[in-house]
Amino acid sequence: MLFRSAHRELATLAADMVVASEGAVAALRGLAANLAQAAGEWETEGPRERAGEAGYAALDQRFRRWVAALLPDSDPEACLVEWHTHALRTINAIGADLVRAAGQPAWVGRVVTTGAGVKRHVDASLATAWFRAALGSSLPQAATPPTRRPTETDTHQSTNHSVSAEARTEE
Repeated sequence: MLFRSAHRELATLAADMVVASEGAVAALRGLAANLAQAAGEWETEGPRERAGEAGYAALDQRFRRWVAALLPDSDPEACLVEWHTHALRTINAIGADLVRAAGQPAWVGRVVTTGAGVKRHVDASLATAWFRAALGSSLPQAATPPTRRPTETDTHQSTNHSVSAEARTEE
């Protein structure tokens, strides 16, 4: 039904989401490879492939349900934000697991030589930063929680809580 001419916009949206998902999984693969290098492993293809498999497995069923739920009156922009947000959270969670499992050697890092012959330091912090940048590039429409600045009400409530605590202490 999606691929009928009347629904080309939704079909294009679904195809774009496949590309975005592939980019997110590529970012995850890159993270796994960088963490392996940072930990001193020479072979990075195994970690890269396992991360890719985990990423696709985590996105697959939800993507199928998401596509099946698209209706002719679906708002393409809202659908795009919804998928990007889900994919970002999912892939970011897998990435966080990879970083936690990387171990102390990955946090210390190593100097590695790139394919172009350039030497660079790689550690878990840098690998995470590169991962987040690549993930953000792949899923630019992901909704992020708004940053909320403290309001006067928040400050007032905070002050009241500390006064209450002091009053209880004096009793």
